[in-house]
Amino acid sequence: MNLDQFVAAHSGKWKDFDGAYGAQCVDLFDFYLRDVWSMPVYYVAGAINLFGGRPDLIAWTQNRWGDASQFPQRGDVIIWGANAKVGTGVYGHVGIVTRADGYTFDSFDQNWPLNAPCHIVHHTYDGIRGWGRHKTAPPPQPPPLPPPAMFSVVAVDGTTLGPLAGFEAAQSSASKYASEHRDVDVTVLDQSGKLVWSITVPSYHLFEFRTDPDDDLRPITQATTLADAESQASTYASEHPQSSINVFMVLPAPTGDDREATEALVYALKPGMVPAIGPK
Repeated sequence: MNLDQFVAAHSGKWKDFDGAYGAQCVDLFDFYLRDVWSMPVYYVAGAINLFGGRPDLIAWTQNRWGDASQFPQRGDVIIWGANAKVGTGVYGHVGIVTRADGYTFDSFDQNWPLNAPCHIVHHTYDGIRGWGRHKTAPPPQPPPLPPPAMFSVVAVDGTTLGPLAGFEAAQSSASKYASEHRDVDVTVLDQSGKLVWSITVPSYHLFEFRTDPDDDLRPITQATTLADAESQASTYASEHPQSSINVFMVLPAPTGDDREATEALVYALKPGMVPAIGPK
């Protein structure tokens, strides 16, 4: 039951929770605790003594007279002390807030004025001791996540790493191993042994410059940087002005692999041209 349903169910009625002393303001409070806040009632000598009770289930706020920035929220219970101005006696009074701002509030009351049934009353903060708010239970924890998928890292040199929890961890491990062991194929396998990822880090990029077709493009020299290959090709071209010279970038096949090396033309010199075409 929520607050609106509670007000609708009890408006215009006299409610006696404990069957003692007739319909008192505390009786309405007890019904509210049981039916809306779903918590056990606690018994006190009078409404004034409700303030501060059950701190494990109710968060209490002391009223600071004149502080308009502090006021209860809809659904809070509000407690009066003894106050001659508003007519509360030594037992005080309790109501259930339905609207509030820093200056006035409305509450669902019983026995205000004396012997009145349950109804909504407009109030100032005269005589207010404070108010309480139900400490709602913390939200339930989400169900635990399923265990991460397990992967293995296998290299062609026979090394096996794992099992490793999660694809990213396996991928990182495979990349690290491949970087430390060049020209070695490293694969990531799932739990069923299926290949899901692989990596090979070559030792280096090899550059070769070769002469014209009459020499069957035979390699003249090799270099590990394009700048070195260009420099050597230019020197060779100046010494052999009738030769065509091509510089290729060669990516070797991994060790133990039957695939051929791949290559790409990156620089060329025609007869009499020093240089002719730069890197593409």
